[in-house]
Amino acid sequence: RGVTSWIEVRSKGLDKLHRMDYLFKPRCNKLNRIYLVATSLPDFPIRMTRVQLNLLEFVTYLAQGRSNINHSSLKLIELPLDKFLDCSKFYETPNGNFECRIDLKDVRQLNRLRFNEEDYRHRGNRLYSFTSCNIKRDFELQLHLEFEILGAVFQSEVITGVVNVHSEEQKTWELLPKYVEDNEPPS
Repeated sequence: RGVTSWIEVRSKGLDKLHRMDYLFKPRCNKLNRIYLVATSLPDFPIRMTRVQLNLLEFVTYLAQGRSNINHSSLKLIELPLDKFLDCSKFYETPNGNFECRIDLKDVRQLNRLRFNEEDYRHRGNRLYSFTSCNIKRDFELQLHLEFEILGAVFQSEVITGVVNVHSEEQKTWELLPKYVEDNEPPS
């Protein structure tokens, strides 16, 4: 019986990345919500054997009315895995497919991975997005997952939309206390 499946990344915060952001840690809103979606319920063991994350760079140059695009890739992490997906956790979605969350939080190297912790220089430049009148630099994340199913190896790839990369850490702002009208004014 044939089963068609694919990987989906459902993250609200993948439109921007700051230096030192966690990527796979629970509640980080980056790559912590990955799902395996299938057209029918799998009834065979599924083992994850490898994960790889790349940062794709697209630089567009405009000179004398002509544009040129350079594309490059920077490997952020590649890890062998030996992790079985629990097929009992598949559930049916309203559209008739079946899905299971791929939980990577117990993989120590992924849980600790922070974006650009080493302050990479890629092709001589720090990692950050920008647009000027003649040059535009965009980034995307490319996630490769490898599975072994009944002795056969399957590879999947997910490429995110454009990610705005910041070269500095995200600043956290302390919220001011709420004003309540019945507070007495200071003396």
